[in-house]
Amino acid sequence: MNHRPDPAGEQVAAATALLKAAITFRDLISSMHPTVAAAMPPDLRNRVTHHGYQDAFNRLPEHIRAAAHEAVLADPDIIAARQIHAEGHS
Repeated sequence: MNHRPDPAGEQVAAATALLKAAITFRDLISSMHPTVAAAMPPDLRNRVTHHGYQDAFNRLPEHIRAAAHEAVLADPDIIAARQIHAEGHS
């Protein structure tokens, strides 16, 4: 079998990873009590709050971003996390 690289598929996979990282860091910092975030060493706090994943994702072509959004929305872990979050706020 001849395996051909799939650049579009690889780009979508990379974009999906970037988006998941951006979501994870955003959720991490938003779930912290402000005093916990303030107590973090400045270099660590800056890496968490200014990670750059979302900016990198936003610079991708629209069709790649759209495919990555679809992949994230279909991810079972994301679906479960959203359900848990919704249950906690009902």
